[in-house]
Amino acid sequence: MNKTSRKKNSIRNTILILMLSAMLSVILVAGVFVFYPRIIARSISTITFSVARSTAYDTKYGIHPHLLAKVEKVIAEAQSEGIDLRVVRGFRDMETQRKFYAQGRTAPGPIITYATPGLSYHNHGWAVDVCEYTNGQPNWNSKYWNEIGKIGKKYGLVWGGDWKRLVDKPHLQLPFYDIIKYCIY
Repeated sequence: MNKTSRKKNSIRNTILILMLSAMLSVILVAGVFVFYPRIIARSISTITFSVARSTAYDTKYGIHPHLLAKVEKVIAEAQSEGIDLRVVRGFRDMETQRKFYAQGRTAPGPIITYATPGLSYHNHGWAVDVCEYTNGQPNWNSKYWNEIGKIGKKYGLVWGGDWKRLVDKPHLQLPFYDIIKYCIY
């Protein structure tokens, strides 16, 4: 075997080892996520606390300015279609999140969230809850939820009405890539 052939084999072996290492890493991470989701949730929470803000922004509803711009467009379009849409909740502090998470577990009432404090997008100003108003009152049984969701998605928001585990039709949030691009500092 000449010097050139040995070099090519060495490069192939190195590439093969790197590919196998990458595949094993993916399998390991996927296995941890499947079998130990609480570890992943705690890790995400720790990372979120260290890189993300957990106080209200100095904006309307205490939300990130990028989200506010999108929500204002959603509200304007909904109102142009005859839906009196308003924000009922924006930023949520950690103590309120603790109370919401306790509901249906250690406090009376139905479960209303699966997000522990720090894991809700509300805790960082990245989500709002909206509702149609009828005669000046929130109409939680609105017939326009699907239309509201379509408008939110049109402006690049994630709609909680599409979720499978806990359908949350009033919820609109920034997608993860917007958070990385505009919010994390």
